[in-house]
Amino acid sequence: MEPLSPGGQIDYEPHAQERMAEFGITERQVRETLEQPQRIRPADHRPPTDPCMIFLRPIGDRCCKVYVRIDSDPMLVATVVWHGE
Repeated sequence: MEPLSPGGQIDYEPHAQERMAEFGITERQVRETLEQPQRIRPADHRPPTDPCMIFLRPIGDRCCKVYVRIDSDPMLVATVVWHGE
């Protein structure tokens, strides 16, 4: 899965929006993570029926972790967290 093209469309599942509000993660931070990730890897711990890729990007002293549904077009964000928290 490739990074998001600049200005590309992002869709959010309700769970992702709830987590963003809970953790204080903005749409801008998600976009930055998807457009310019430091690392992209499979979400191996998820069940095969719910495959995702994880996009990681440092933001300040934290690391934004965005789960994106594989083969979604436009990108569909399943959930968002601060890595390690």
